Amino acid sequence: MPLARSSLLAGRTLDGTVGWSFCASLLYSLTSPSALLVGDIRHDLGSLFWAQRLHTPVTYGDSPHVVSLSLIPLAILALDMALTKRRAGYYVLASVAMAACP
Repeated sequence: MPLARSSLLAGRTLDGTVGWSFCASLLYSLTSPSALLVGDIRHDLGSLFWAQRLHTPVTYGDSPHVVSLSLIPLAILALDMALTKRRAGYYVLASVAMAACP
């Protein structure tokens, strides 16, 4: 769920509307597009609507990759702040946030 919260925050800040950001975050949290596209993943999950983001860390111990994916919307938000405010501190924050997402 951290990715849903960070994408909600980034969407609300970049778009300005809470409704569409909430719907996108909810859709991302409850569905798994990889299960729709890849048959082996769908077979492993058992359903299209099973949470792949929960299944992967619990079953395969892939938590570091899930955490790095959770930081991507925050890195985009930091980059947007650096480009709009044009201050040295925001550039440092954006570079650190982008470096945290391998």
